[in-house]
Amino acid sequence: MVQVFGKILNNKKQVYVALKNINGLNIFLIKNICNELNIGLDCKISDLSQSYIIKLLKLLETKNILVEVLLKKDIHSDIKRLVEIKSHRGLKFIRKKSSFLK
Repeated sequence: MVQVFGKILNNKKQVYVALKNINGLNIFLIKNICNELNIGLDCKISDLSQSYIIKLLKLLETKNILVEVLLKKDIHSDIKRLVEIKSHRGLKFIRKKSSFLK
């Protein structure tokens, strides 16, 4: 089992299937990352060495891709800004949130 950004990736799964579990990564990004690291899409997580996993993390960091916690913080700050400026989207979010509480 490999842990990346707080998500545990199953060793039995293929690389692109396992990476789809990480919030912020879509299939297009996963294919680009695998091409840059010369990893086949049919390769399994258990076949990857520790050095490939480190290269994967460094590549995500250099591309400034928001994943997991950073992505959630960014979305939360965007919603907060919309509410503060009282835009239509911000007010709609408040109404939707209050309807769930009833």
